[in-house]
Amino acid sequence: MENTDDANTNSVWKNAQAPIVIGVTAHRNIRFEHCDRIKRQVGEFIDEIKLLCPNSPIVMLTGLAMGGDMWCAEVAVEKGVKLMLALPDDEKTYVNEIDFPLDGKDKYHALKKAGAADTFVVCDMEKVAHADGDRDYKFRQQAIYVATNCHVLLALWDGANATDKRSECGTNAAVGFALKHNYYEPNGMEFDPINDGAVAWIYSPRENRASGENTDRAVKYLVPKSRLDGGNDGKYYDSYDKMPEQISEILLRTDRFNADCREYSAKQKPRTIQEKEYLLGSREYADGSDKSRKIHDCCKVASALSADCKKKNLRALMSLALTGTALILAFMVYDQLAFVWTSWVCLSAVALLIGVYAAVRVAQKTGRLGKRRSGKISFDAHTRFVEYRALAEALRVQYYIVLFGSDDGAGRYIAWSQKSSMAWVRKAVAAASLGTSRPAWTYEKLREFYKSADMPMETRTIKNNGDDEKSVFVNRLFGKWVGHSKHEPHYHANGQIGYHLKNIQTKREKIKRRDVVKTTVIAATVTTYLALFLCELIPAVDMQYRLFWVVDMRMLFKSILSVFTAAAFLISYYYDKQAIDQTVFDSYNMVGLYGAAIDRANEIYRTFDKKSDCDAALESLVRELAREQLTENSAWTAYNRGDNIELPL
Repeated sequence: MENTDDANTNSVWKNAQAPIVIGVTAHRNIRFEHCDRIKRQVGEFIDEIKLLCPNSPIVMLTGLAMGGDMWCAEVAVEKGVKLMLALPDDEKTYVNEIDFPLDGKDKYHALKKAGAADTFVVCDMEKVAHADGDRDYKFRQQAIYVATNCHVLLALWDGANATDKRSECGTNAAVGFALKHNYYEPNGMEFDPINDGAVAWIYSPRENRASGENTDRAVKYLVPKSRLDGGNDGKYYDSYDKMPEQISEILLRTDRFNADCREYSAKQKPRTIQEKEYLLGSREYADGSDKSRKIHDCCKVASALSADCKKKNLRALMSLALTGTALILAFMVYDQLAFVWTSWVCLSAVALLIGVYAAVRVAQKTGRLGKRRSGKISFDAHTRFVEYRALAEALRVQYYIVLFGSDDGAGRYIAWSQKSSMAWVRKAVAAASLGTSRPAWTYEKLREFYKSADMPMETRTIKNNGDDEKSVFVNRLFGKWVGHSKHEPHYHANGQIGYHLKNIQTKREKIKRRDVVKTTVIAATVTTYLALFLCELIPAVDMQYRLFWVVDMRMLFKSILSVFTAAAFLISYYYDKQAIDQTVFDSYNMVGLYGAAIDRANEIYRTFDKKSDCDAALESLVRELAREQLTENSAWTAYNRGDNIELPL
């Protein structure tokens, strides 16, 4: 554990990076004569991941069972890959004489130590009827967890089809969990997009089974079968000899985020972190788990990177708007004067616009994404602004869920459209959230802090009568996540309500400035047209009267109207690309949502007498908040994604 002083003196949010997670499922009774070949192929697969993702930490998520699991772990340790052990039961029960015969227990502990392994017992991925101590049920939960919380599932598998039987818990089933998602989720069935699920299959025949084939074939990559495919071959996956783009793109985007994290960290200077910078507080950060700190730090850095990309994007918008305006004015000069040199002015303006656009595109590029197949993958500053914001919001929600003590993954609450368009975000949230959760108020130091916390009843978000650790914590969490006042526009002091109220203020001021400029331009344009019309009708007014140089009165009017046209273009291109009105509308909606959440929480404490009923209702409210916040973020993503930089026409 870090102490609070160490947490406050920090050069950067140092735990930020989303690991690339290789899950492992393997038969225990693989024919030993295939051992060398399988280990070689496991090593080649890890090398391929390392080559593709040079900026990312790589983690192998495994149960470290006898047989293929240990073979994979041995290769991973040799390659410097950290292990994370996801166990179906507590370690003393799991590592027994039957499942780890002979020197199996010694091998398990030796590999665990060599791989610097974090060990945890997986949570229930399903909530279905089962007997206490049901071994198959526990192993099934472990298989689901590994298969659905990794970027790629490394399967040492003989190719036997996975069934949909509830009792299935082996390697066949794990492959099905990764590609078919055929398990029974506790909070309702989740729809998974076609690009969520990948298996690296190493053919591994079992003892006492028909081998099927004995060829020394390369690793095959399996992805879910397209739902638009009308084929009836009975397979639930598509197979590739090389890593398909839908897998490599997820890995490359994750690696780009990690590279940006590293660059961001290198630029930071040592400083004291202010209390308001923490998502909840410095004590919760310092005394929490490694898991909660990683989620917190990834969220903070993703938010900072998104803000930086947004600034770059706005500067690019303004540059193109000004250059486009200059081009319009250049054409006006050419149209009015018709001198040869004015044609060169127009040509120069066109060249300048194209040059600025090209410079903007080059400046927004992030370089090559990985070592191969990066040509078709777009990840410019605008895309990173949108997707890093989506990642930051999902991690923010995940942080509060983890501190509350729930093992729910925030990624499951992301809307379908966002899951499909940015699958890497969901995978990054899952990778940063590996392990089980423990409520923040149960940590020893935090228990004492909450017991002694001076939190008068009138300052509490939720008006309950409890003064125990959990009651104080829930009020602090709601105050920082949701807010405590429905009217205070201050983000750090009033959670999401304060953020959205402040956002409404800021955006309304921008809308007001925009509307004033628009109204001024429209009024001036109409006034000029009327003046021109009257002057043309009045015989006494000589519109060809020379004012100066070659400019007569008619030319002056036309020039003024051209300037107004250029100004209209400048306003529309710059402001209309920012979806300001839609943002304000969404903020009003979210203020209403969070206000309703406060009322709902207070109603829970007024309605339920039993503490267990109150806790269950409050956990349900937290899940619903997570769902609504990420749904709103998905809508924000949708309309901002369409406002990318383009050449002004």
